[in-house]
Amino acid sequence: FRVGLYTSPHLIDFRERIRILGQGSPRCRALRYKAPRCEARVKGQGSELFEGMIEKEELCKLVERIKPYVEKFRPHPNLDKLSFFEIYTALAFLYFKENAVDFAVIETGLGGRLDATNVIEPLVCGISQISLEHTDKLGSTLKEIAKEKAGIIKDNIDVVTSPQKDEVLKVLKAVSQAQNCKLFIVGRDFEIKDIEVNLTGAHQIINATTAIGIIERLRKLNIDIDEISIKKGLRNVNWPGRLQVITKNPTVVLDGAHSPESISTLKQAIKSDFKYRRLFLIFGVSSDKDIKGIVYRLRDLNSSVILTKAKDNPRAVEPDVLQRFFNRNGLIKTLNVDEALKIARRLADKKDLILVTGSLFVVGDALRF
Repeated sequence: FRVGLYTSPHLIDFRERIRILGQGSPRCRALRYKAPRCEARVKGQGSELFEGMIEKEELCKLVERIKPYVEKFRPHPNLDKLSFFEIYTALAFLYFKENAVDFAVIETGLGGRLDATNVIEPLVCGISQISLEHTDKLGSTLKEIAKEKAGIIKDNIDVVTSPQKDEVLKVLKAVSQAQNCKLFIVGRDFEIKDIEVNLTGAHQIINATTAIGIIERLRKLNIDIDEISIKKGLRNVNWPGRLQVITKNPTVVLDGAHSPESISTLKQAIKSDFKYRRLFLIFGVSSDKDIKGIVYRLRDLNSSVILTKAKDNPRAVEPDVLQRFFNRNGLIKTLNVDEALKIARRLADKKDLILVTGSLFVVGDALRF
């Protein structure tokens, strides 16, 4: 199938957010690439990591087309001007429509209920593990956040969820029942065994099983994706910036964890899946995150800490401010991620591990470096 993929945020180039993957994608046709799976690699920053990104020329043409409609919102008496995410969502939908994708996988940007993506009527709805995040906008409790996330559930569609905490599951059950939807829970309603996933970390098995569950629910719509294709997809999956090993000797790992829950998951994976002598932590974070909670989860990760900030993130916390949260000596403060990586590589030997985390913006800078 030709599949549109809309995700956020991006790591290097915002064109990463809009992609068409598969044998029939525009780039594959242009290159006359006839292999079963398109892995075309083209020149350009980030293109070798993100298959099927929208081309710059195509993006510019779409922007020119929707610009008159966007401008109508500026002087509107009741509506505010459109946000970057709202405009980009419109561009993605238009691009997928004009390229006649068979399916579109749409990730919500923030929450769900009021998210710009929530104008669609999905075939099936998937919800990954919910934790405390964006509490300034979505609510201060798991129950409140779950209500916002559950806003993507529509009438009479199947809902597949990863394992959730009890208070989250109660909300998802209630909303599903009210919308006359069937709720399927990973670990309760189905389990997938003997799968090989090309990603590091036990949590990725849960994510993979959730994805398979979504595919399974498509069968009631007479969409049957065979087991061989599923296994091949899991073996070949590529997800930059998530426990991504960039180099070895020393090992450099990038992970965009930016909440206490995701930091705990990252820490567990580092301890169980990697062998190393010393750990060098390069850490930067955005001001809207639970910095205190994140640093608390990092407390027993025995490491040398190098504090940094992303270049193009206006919400990046200054290393001087971050220092107050760590309450320890020997911290190294740097102006940017490039400097932090240079210092870490100078200090580390072949048996050490350098971990870059705390923000997807920081991870993006590390990928550029």
